[in-house]
Amino acid sequence: MPDSPPDRSRWFWINLGALCLLAPLSTYWFQQHLQLYFTEIVVVGGAFTLWALVRMVWGLIAKATQLDAWETSRNLLASPAVTRGLVAATLLFAILWWSTGSIYLQLAGSGAGEYQVEVVRKSDGSPLIARDSLTASRPVVGLPMMLRSETLPLECRIVQPVEFEPLDCNLAPGKATRIEVPRSFKPKEYHLLRIVPGAALYRNLPQDSDQPVTRYELLVERGSDALRAPDLRRQTVFAGASPAEMSLVMRLHDAPNYERFLDARLRAAKQDRDNASLMAAILSTSTRTLPGMYVKAGDVLKFTVTYTRSDEGEIESGTLEGFPMTYQVTSDQVQTLWLPQI
Repeated sequence: MPDSPPDRSRWFWINLGALCLLAPLSTYWFQQHLQLYFTEIVVVGGAFTLWALVRMVWGLIAKATQLDAWETSRNLLASPAVTRGLVAATLLFAILWWSTGSIYLQLAGSGAGEYQVEVVRKSDGSPLIARDSLTASRPVVGLPMMLRSETLPLECRIVQPVEFEPLDCNLAPGKATRIEVPRSFKPKEYHLLRIVPGAALYRNLPQDSDQPVTRYELLVERGSDALRAPDLRRQTVFAGASPAEMSLVMRLHDAPNYERFLDARLRAAKQDRDNASLMAAILSTSTRTLPGMYVKAGDVLKFTVTYTRSDEGEIESGTLEGFPMTYQVTSDQVQTLWLPQI
């Protein structure tokens, strides 16, 4: 009597259970890390189109060959080949689940405008996501990275407009990072520094029209950052932002009332009326900007004024009395610094 075929009904249910578990988990993994690469039309419409195509082909095969769809599916799921395939797929999926990280920047809110963004590595500043634009028609940029074992420290930036602080944003294995633009970013706190020479320094400095023998230079330092203003004269120096931001910061300057403000401060410092009025008039009209250092409340700045004098071929240089001096940036939007303090 021939041997009866082995009963693989138990493997059918094991394979079916594994498939039912693997399918939603892989769908979730896809949605977390890959779905944003595709448009809604491709993901939804494409899935239904594929499903309809499979059903149509299966129907034609079943009709032509008189296949029993349920019995065929049952036999297929009970086969050793499917078991091996599911084991291999599970192992591959487990590796991808724990080693895939993704980062996406998404435009937040309707009518949010256009934002230029980038993502750079904190270690060397090299771009992971090069500068790109987020608009209503293209609201997402980003990428997944597979087979990673370590977290990659990143910095997300809104390049334009420039009014936002950079954001620390890591790409970690097994994690999908979503950054909302601009909602996730902290607006910058702008401070306009008006650097003004006090009476003693003012007397030493040349006017704009002079051809001086002695030249003066202003050095502003914050840690390892430094700004230089060569050929310093009787003028107000505006600072406090990067070159791209300086025009925004200058909007804080109250130009119409600046001369009156200087005159009142100089008189309060015991300058006589005529000298105070003349200094205020010159310092309010003779100005220059010194962009390059974005400052925040609490920053400690060091100011140094040096001189270089050329006399009959001999060069003499040094630091003026009263310098260097330090100043801690306050929370005020507009701050007037007298060199040295009056």
